Amino acid sequence: MVYSRKTSLRLLLTTSVCLGMLFLHSRCSLMGGGSEITRAEQFSVDAPKTWKKTKNRDADRAYELPSGSRVAVSSSCRRWVRAPLNVMAKQLLIGNREVKVVSQEPMAVAGGEGLLTKAKAREGNKDIFLTLVLVRKHDCLFDVVHLGKDEISADEQQSVIGMAKGLHYGTDETAIGAH
Repeated sequence: MVYSRKTSLRLLLTTSVCLGMLFLHSRCSLMGGGSEITRAEQFSVDAPKTWKKTKNRDADRAYELPSGSRVAVSSSCRRWVRAPLNVMAKQLLIGNREVKVVSQEPMAVAGGEGLLTKAKAREGNKDIFLTLVLVRKHDCLFDVVHLGKDEISADEQQSVIGMAKGLHYGTDETAIGAH
C-alpha cells in the first residue's frame, strides 16, 4: 500500500487532533482539571539527522522520517502523574478505529518509568501502525508516537525508543535512559 503525502499528513493531523482532544477530555473528566494543557518546559530530545522537523500544533515536536512515517513528541505535566501508563496508552489510542494493541511492555528508564505499546488501527480502508513510548519523568508525562502505513522497522523502533530514553527534562543533567 502506498500512501500519498497528503494522506500521510491527514493521518498525522487526525491522530494529533484526536490526541489533543483526548488530553482535554481526560483532563476534565478523569482528573477534574481545566481544559488547558500544561506542557513541559526546557525538555529536549535528540532526533536522528535523517528525520525532517515538521510543524504540528498539537505536539511539542514533530518529525517526518525517510520512510514517510511520522513521529510526534508531546508532554503534559501535573495532571497525569498518578495515571497508570497502560491506561494513558489506551487513552492515546482513542479516536482511532478498529484499534488492536499488538504488544505492550514496560521499559526500564533511569529517573522515570516507561511503557512501549505497539498497535494497529484502520483509517478508512487502510491499516495504520502506531508505536507509542510513554515516559513519566518528575511531574510530567512524555509520549513519543510513531505513525506509519507499515509496521515500524527495527531501525525506526530503536530510534524512537532511543529518543524517548535520551529525553532531557528541565535541569536534569542525565538522560532518562542513561544507565
